[in-house]
Amino acid sequence: MEENARQMLERCLEEEAQLQFDSLSPADIWRLGCILKELADACGKPMAVEIKVNGLLRFRYYPTGAGEYYNMVMTRKHNTANVLEKSSLRFYAENQISGLDPAKDMLLDPNRFQFRGGAFPIRLRDGCVIGSIVAAGGAHTEDHALIVRGLTRYFAKKQ
Repeated sequence: MEENARQMLERCLEEEAQLQFDSLSPADIWRLGCILKELADACGKPMAVEIKVNGLLRFRYYPTGAGEYYNMVMTRKHNTANVLEKSSLRFYAENQISGLDPAKDMLLDPNRFQFRGGAFPIRLRDGCVIGSIVAAGGAHTEDHALIVRGLTRYFAKKQ
């Protein structure tokens, strides 16, 4: 059962405040991507992950069973995190609380934006969002959780 939207929003705000980067090099992206790939493989279903920085695709993992549909969903997820500068799960929770329909009330095209979880902004400590991490293949909350687990493991290894 999905947690209630207010709890989800609070958790997302905490995650976004904690999981920020001082800097992000190509080597850092590779390490993070490899952690995400390992976690995706452990899910027991085809889970794909991508990392985009400054509009460039810097890491992509599509296992057997992940095809063009995943690509379409992941593009929408990247758009959500990059344009709104928040996780797509946070956006989902905010809409659940407010009762807004993003397509109708915000004029966001559902062919370009994802209104559920699975995208996380790459934010530098100075507040600048420079990209996003996305996952697809599970329930939207599972996709989000995979990213958060990956970021948590990444930052724990950096210390």
